[in-house]
Amino acid sequence: MSVGLISTGVVLFFCAAFVFQGFLQNEYLQYLLTETRRTEQAVLSASVANVNSMIQDAIVSCADVVTDADLYESVENIIENRDTYQNASYLYTRLNTIAHYNNIAAVAVVTEDGLLRECGRYWNYSGYRDLWRDENLDIASELYEKVMDRAERNTVISYEVSTEPLLHED
Repeated sequence: MSVGLISTGVVLFFCAAFVFQGFLQNEYLQYLLTETRRTEQAVLSASVANVNSMIQDAIVSCADVVTDADLYESVENIIENRDTYQNASYLYTRLNTIAHYNNIAAVAVVTEDGLLRECGRYWNYSGYRDLWRDENLDIASELYEKVMDRAERNTVISYEVSTEPLLHED
């Protein structure tokens, strides 16, 4: 009888051990999921702050560009066939300055007739020019249309930011 009682006790012990092991596995899985979510939230929170800062810099930079009366006058003079050295030089210098703002790598002036001028941050060193050509010029034309549509509707935002094209020539 004592052997039967001992074997029953051992079986009950193993059953309790298996139930407890299942409980511990479930609790540990819940702990891992909770910690993973908390870590993801911390990373996402830092990323959101970083993206918001970058967007704020872009908005300030773009607002500075679209309110530059001298830049506007220079573009208007070139469009009206007064493409003098002074106007072209000022426009190139100003576009080069804009291309060196915080998160801006390249800038282009597009009119209803197409691309007027373009300038890029790294073009002096890499020799890479003509970013807004071929299929990329369609993107610039679409941006121009969006800006002109906003201007006709008198919307407060009068610029368009694009991350296209995303691929570098190399």
